[in-house]
Amino acid sequence: MSNMSSSAPHLDDAMTVDVIKSLGEPSDMVTRTLMAGSYQVNMVYIDGMIDTQFVSECIVRPLADNAWVHEAVSPEDLLNRLDWGGVYSASQKRQTEIDDIVNDILTGSVALIFNQLGMALTFDSKGFDKRPVGPPLEEHTLKGAKDCFVETMRVNTATVRRKICSQDLAFDNYLLGQDTNTMACLVYMRGRVKDELLVEIKKRLDGIRVEDMLSLSALENSLVDSRFSVFPQILYTEKPDRFCAGILDGRVGLIVDGIPFVMVLPYSFFDFFRMPADYNYKYLPSKFYRIMRHSLFYIALFLPGLFVAVCNFHPEMMTSDLAASIAKARQGVPFPAFFEMALILVAFHGLIQAGLGSWTSIGGAVSIVGALVLGDAAINARFISPSILVVVAIVGICTISLQNFELMFATVCWQFLILFAGSFYGLFGVIFAALILLYNLSRMETLGIPYVQTFEAYSRRGANAPPLGFRHLLSKFSKHPVHNLRLNPKSKSPKRSEKLAEK
Repeated sequence: MSNMSSSAPHLDDAMTVDVIKSLGEPSDMVTRTLMAGSYQVNMVYIDGMIDTQFVSECIVRPLADNAWVHEAVSPEDLLNRLDWGGVYSASQKRQTEIDDIVNDILTGSVALIFNQLGMALTFDSKGFDKRPVGPPLEEHTLKGAKDCFVETMRVNTATVRRKICSQDLAFDNYLLGQDTNTMACLVYMRGRVKDELLVEIKKRLDGIRVEDMLSLSALENSLVDSRFSVFPQILYTEKPDRFCAGILDGRVGLIVDGIPFVMVLPYSFFDFFRMPADYNYKYLPSKFYRIMRHSLFYIALFLPGLFVAVCNFHPEMMTSDLAASIAKARQGVPFPAFFEMALILVAFHGLIQAGLGSWTSIGGAVSIVGALVLGDAAINARFISPSILVVVAIVGICTISLQNFELMFATVCWQFLILFAGSFYGLFGVIFAALILLYNLSRMETLGIPYVQTFEAYSRRGANAPPLGFRHLLSKFSKHPVHNLRLNPKSKSPKRSEKLAEK
């Protein structure tokens, strides 16, 4: 059966037997029958999930040695004495339902079952191994905090508490996944998040019906509006400072137990060009890097299509020396420019996937073989032209500089679409593809907010307000970063509000 002591529960201990059957009689379950004075209680827990030293010193020892506990005159009195401090535990709950008792045991609690009362006391005594908080593995910054989220949810919530020491910080717990029973925590700031936004997110979380919650894909599919769009609508981050910055902006965060990445939503198109470094640099570097990221995005998006369109349909747009150099470099290449460009782009992004999916020990070797050996051999064999390789190298650098994998994927998808249109219809095809992209972005919504509307505009004007004009978007690059990067929807001080009201 299970790992039981010699004093296993008897068949008349109905509630304990029901709990054991509901657990499935696992081999890692431990049960003991303990005596507190003249009364019997059954202890049940999962080995490896609890701190055994805590259980021995704070639960078992008081049951055996505490004279006040032994003075109980009835099972009810014993239960009350244990609940009122007879055992040394800071977190305990009374449970009467079998499912609640089983869920507490499976999440790292010890259950003391009183069969005569049909009730149990569960004590939180989690003691499983967990990864310590360390530097982030993926998101690096030169200046700023060096801590990251881990797989344990309560460690993550405590990290957020340390950074936002405010009574307005709220945590709402959810149980997701019918088979996994995974704990999730909704994080927001009272008074900063819009009520309609919070109600909509809670409504969608309550409507999630999935079997497991081992990844965040099921959550994302339920929270976003445009499920089939390649553009990201939710920010994933492992940096607590970036997560807290979103919460202070009036957004909502979601922490899932067992996953070291957290979600911040909603995020619009322009918000994905903000990086953690923007909050740590001074005005001029921050402004320069944000403009550069926007420029690199459009270069990566349109350069392959524009290059093929100009080479095939509009060579008169190039200088004579440049046109002659490109034509000379393409002599002897058996493929058309479109196929050549598409082939090299596929090879480049394949190398990126190989580097992401391979073991760390061979990741560097994959890059060296792809970039040096195969690239040099293909040029010497006249399989590709050097000009195409230079363009793909520029595009690759611009794509990687975006620093957001989902935005990189969206860029790659539209990159091929624009390349296809430019190879058949020249500049008219590129312009037509750009209009389709603009139409696609303008009709997207995330949690009812237009995707091309900045979150700042939504927080100050409401979801039904139209997107602000070009002057507002241009001001995102000219304002001081303190006002540009941090939104403070809270009202001003009372004295200033009174002065404004008088005016």
